[in-house]
Amino acid sequence: LKEAEEVIKRPKFRQAMLNAGLTADQIIQKIIASSHLVVGPRLNINICRDEKDNKFLECAENAEAESIVSGDEDLLSLKKYKNISIVRSSEILDLI
Repeated sequence: LKEAEEVIKRPKFRQAMLNAGLTADQIIQKIIASSHLVVGPRLNINICRDEKDNKFLECAENAEAESIVSGDEDLLSLKKYKNISIVRSSEILDLI
């Protein structure tokens, strides 16, 4: 959540928040309300260009997720991890 909060407060998201009539804190609260805790073993995945992003693959695998939605180019470059698709937010509507 810390990273989500840092990202949502970036200037490039300011206009989208204004258009939605929401503050960064309100968006974070919506994320929290629609999230669930995933507890699972450390999987020691090491395939991302940016090794800090491997934790997202571990979380998705432990959660048995179908998709990871991200704007991170290091994750997006993978396109897929096992049977988990990695897509931009603009693409997720085509999958659901």
